[in-house]
Amino acid sequence: MEIIETESGAKVRGNKVGAIYKKWKDNTHKKASAERMVMEMIHQACQVEVGEAGRDGQHQY
Repeated sequence: MEIIETESGAKVRGNKVGAIYKKWKDNTHKKASAERMVMEMIHQACQVEVGEAGRDGQHQY
């Protein structure tokens, strides 16, 4: 049996409950990673828009 370490540091045997936890953990991390990537893209896009307007001395209201 596989031993899975939970986020809290506890170790769980790789039985059905452990497999369910591992699947949940993988999906949760994928979702968090995707959300983080989207937020970084939005942040970068906002910086580009502000930077271009500020460079030309034009303000967008």
